[in-house]
Amino acid sequence: MTKITVIIPVSPGHVRYILNTLLSLEKGIRKPDEVILITPSMTAKYLMDIITNFKLSFEVKIIEMNEPGIGIARKTGIDMAKGDIIAFIDADEIAHSAWLSNIERHITNDRPIIAGRIEYIDEDILKSFSSNVINQPLNDHSCHEIEFAPTANLAFMKFIINEVGNFDPEFIIGHEDTDFIWRIQHRELKVWLCNDIVTYHVKRSEKFNVRRSFDIGLQTSILFLKHPGKTIKKLMKIPLGYIVILIISTLLIIKGDINLPILILISPLTYELYRCFRRKYYKKVCLKFIPVRILDQIIYGLG
Repeated sequence: MTKITVIIPVSPGHVRYILNTLLSLEKGIRKPDEVILITPSMTAKYLMDIITNFKLSFEVKIIEMNEPGIGIARKTGIDMAKGDIIAFIDADEIAHSAWLSNIERHITNDRPIIAGRIEYIDEDILKSFSSNVINQPLNDHSCHEIEFAPTANLAFMKFIINEVGNFDPEFIIGHEDTDFIWRIQHRELKVWLCNDIVTYHVKRSEKFNVRRSFDIGLQTSILFLKHPGKTIKKLMKIPLGYIVILIISTLLIIKGDINLPILILISPLTYELYRCFRRKYYKKVCLKFIPVRILDQIIYGLG
């Protein structure tokens, strides 16, 4: 019988949602064979109390991480996993009752990487854990090829790690999924999205989205150096000025006229400005928040 391991990185900010995530898996048609929670030491005891107080039908492992970063968290979870199928879900998500059963139905050795739809819901709906949400009828069972899939709803056969490599610990805040998917595509493997593989993600605040866009910008520097061709192709969809800054900065690094921390500062700053002012409803948040993030990144980049 095929075994499924569900891996959930749990940050301190998302601990309050994890019980809902686990209960949604418990109410699933197909239960996981094991769940691995990757979390910092400061939240490990809280998670252990949850596991102790709520009887679950599947094994739950808690792995304490002393080294920060989403890349190392995902890599560690995969290294510890016993399942033939690895499935990722976020700690601030709940799964449809047919989530794992549909993953198991769609995934094969010939189609080893699949993703699903992510629907965004209000926090009070996620916390109330309405059965009407996780048991909604799913009428579209089709799958189609996609270019990118976030790890918030992603599953793959574990054997592909031998072909493409594990998640890269160098990605601390984000883009670990982009790097992983690009390496999959480099091996000429396809990523499929199946419409009946559904998770429900809590909506995040504008302030969180602005902070996230800045941090993702910082990780874009690393992605650019690791996948220059792919990154340039992706960046063609955003303002030319951002691309020019990245290229010039990289050339200056090669010549030795500028060091990497400066590029780490320039990239998220320009990416932040682009993301903020592309969306009108971010503007007020941006004007208040950007100066703080610039100072933060100067300290980070030059420290």
